[in-house]
Amino acid sequence: MRLGEQYLTGWMIEMLGGLRAVAPERVVARFRTQKTGALLAYLAYHPERPHLREELIELLWPQEVPDASRNSLSTALWWLRQELNSPDAALALVTTRTTVSLNMSLVRTDVAAFEEALRRARGEATRDRQAGHLADAVNLYGGPLLPGLYDDWVLLEQNRLAGLYHVALRQLAGHLEHAGEVQSALAYSIRAVRADPLCEEAHYELMRLFQATNQPSAALRQYCELERVLKDELGATPGASSRALAESIAHRPGLTPANAPVLDGLVEPRPVRGGAANGQGGAIPLSSSLYLERTVDTSLREALLRRESIVLIKGAAQTGKTSLLARGIQVAREQGSQVILSDLQKLSQEHLASAESLFRILAEWLRDQLELEIDPSATWGEHRSPAVNFERYVRRAVLGSGDTSVVWALDEVDRLFASPCGTEVFRLFRAWHNERALDPGGPWKRLTLAIAYASEAHLFIRDLNQSPFNVGLRLGMGDFTRAEVEALNARFSRPLTDTASVERLLKLTGGQPFITVGCLGELQSGRSLAHIEAQAPCDDGLFGEHLAGLLRSLQQEPELVELVRQLLRGRRIPDSDRFYQLRSAGVVTGLAASACRLRCGLYERYLRRYLT
Repeated sequence: MRLGEQYLTGWMIEMLGGLRAVAPERVVARFRTQKTGALLAYLAYHPERPHLREELIELLWPQEVPDASRNSLSTALWWLRQELNSPDAALALVTTRTTVSLNMSLVRTDVAAFEEALRRARGEATRDRQAGHLADAVNLYGGPLLPGLYDDWVLLEQNRLAGLYHVALRQLAGHLEHAGEVQSALAYSIRAVRADPLCEEAHYELMRLFQATNQPSAALRQYCELERVLKDELGATPGASSRALAESIAHRPGLTPANAPVLDGLVEPRPVRGGAANGQGGAIPLSSSLYLERTVDTSLREALLRRESIVLIKGAAQTGKTSLLARGIQVAREQGSQVILSDLQKLSQEHLASAESLFRILAEWLRDQLELEIDPSATWGEHRSPAVNFERYVRRAVLGSGDTSVVWALDEVDRLFASPCGTEVFRLFRAWHNERALDPGGPWKRLTLAIAYASEAHLFIRDLNQSPFNVGLRLGMGDFTRAEVEALNARFSRPLTDTASVERLLKLTGGQPFITVGCLGELQSGRSLAHIEAQAPCDDGLFGEHLAGLLRSLQQEPELVELVRQLLRGRRIPDSDRFYQLRSAGVVTGLAASACRLRCGLYERYLRRYLT
């Protein structure tokens, strides 16, 4: 349901299912630029305080130089005033020399209305009143938050709101079933399964309701669907309760083989055993059932299939960039593309000593992986620069005269940021992107660069006209959300049996993938959560080596150590560049220096022992 038409004054900012601004006799559904819409959405979603202009610049224009980013913000604000042109517009957007906000007495949002309906449901004492507010909430949920925006804060809130919607659907179905309105309960239960197909409990509830409405064949088909989803997405099988229910329905009198689905997989689930629990980090093998697909997986696959020019995969240390990249290029292989994977951690100091040696080793890597007959030396000329020589080799030997697409995946690209030679590589990548736009029929249209990195590129590349990091499709990698931790818990045969245990694990790990998987592996092997919480920060504990490495990395730069001390004392980091450095290293999290915090409870407890 879209809300805007209900209000006679002010603006309704709708963000669930898409961004719209609705006022009496006026609807703004398309904004001048995506950043203009993103600015409005951020202000509407975070109405609790005025936002510093510098904070908004860091969030929306991090790649631009300071003067350009300030101009971009001013331009976006000007367009917002034009697009929200109404008698209330001047009051709806409130700006000062340092801050920007919306006058929330004149602005409402569908997200706030959705959450308010949920709060009212929690405050009611009777089931029928709770059901009324829950019905309001689920009808307000028009779809995922701000689809098409991939900023970190959007992705986090998308998952949170989708989780609230899913829980509300299940609660509403339960209240309606209790009231005897079984058909209505069935309709909401179907929506709950669609909202989260990986939630086995939702499938179980739907099977029960099919049974209660005398639809045993539909109940068994639902079980088959549960089997398929768990196998395809999680590498798991249904739990004992779902199997028992399916078996009882299958043996129901009158259910003949002609109208009963074939039931496979009514066997005990096979536990997942993961290497992370034994301290094994790094990329997750393609065949592993430990890998959890996220929204970014779909975005990467679609980008590679569209043959985007540049795909940027950015995330802090140990958020799964390498595992994501491996799966993306496997899809490209299956679609017939030629694939190259270059791990830049393998570059030695000798390789980085000069542009000549750097481009030579990159050319050798391309030749070896693609098994090319043309030797780089055959196209190298002393009278040409190393970059020109390398470009000639890529154009002639790699792209050639065929029509096969080529995906070059580059991992750990941070290795180049501190090297003067890296600038030449980035400049060349940007030139290829520009060539593709200027000559759509040329060879560069067949090349896709997939670049994985952690550092903020704008800290190292000052001339953004020569950077590939502000022109490509940007995909963000973050820590696991609560819903993702619950999905992983299912893969480990649910050692966390209740919501409180999931919250305790999240408090300890912050969703950090390596630590989260390690903890779940230990829980599955029989350790208690209390034991893990007690010993995890110890030097000889489960993550002792990982934590010691984190501390050693910090101690290499005394300034960073002092900033972490300030965080542990409850103070803010005053330096944005240092904040980005700590976030890239995976030590802290947050959208800006002003909202920075240590990445997880485990890091806080360990670092407090050594730094305070």
